[in-house]
Amino acid sequence: MAKIYQLDGSTLYLCEPCLNDLGPIPGKWEETPLETCSVCGDVDLQSREEIDRYHYESDQRMWEDHIGCESAIDERYMDWPNS
Repeated sequence: MAKIYQLDGSTLYLCEPCLNDLGPIPGKWEETPLETCSVCGDVDLQSREEIDRYHYESDQRMWEDHIGCESAIDERYMDWPNS
């Protein structure tokens, strides 16, 4: 797993191994886990998996909330013509 860093104010992205091989490169480096290394094309798989898991869980919660609302509406209006 490689962490990806961006040189502040540029479009240069380097993974840790490339940064170590080419460095030290002066400037401020910030971690940008969803980018791709400009040199070798490596990505931070752990961060991408975490983002994918977060989106999946978020979608599941939205779906469950949606189903819960539909069930509540169905139950509430089930006796509507008799009211």
